[in-house]
Amino acid sequence: MANKVQAQSMNGFVIFVNKKELRVAENSLTGSQILQRASFDPNQYDLFLVQGQQSTQIGRDQSVEIRNGLHFNAILKNVPYGEDLDPRCASS
Repeated sequence: MANKVQAQSMNGFVIFVNKKELRVAENSLTGSQILQRASFDPNQYDLFLVQGQQSTQIGRDQSVEIRNGLHFNAILKNVPYGEDLDPRCASS
């Protein structure tokens, strides 16, 4: 098992941001670093880790253990993500 992890570290890891494939060498990156590698400005975008049908927001300074196949979404900060946008559903 250690050889497999070591081989992955030497070859890098494949992650996805907004379905765009990225190859990274590090086994840990912050939210800002992931956004920057994917050419998104961390001051304008939020990062979410996608796990099945659920997404978890990753803070700019939050470290993420990188594994092959991780999927992230970069969303503009002023765009609601995962919220119901239909005003008829809003409670008064």
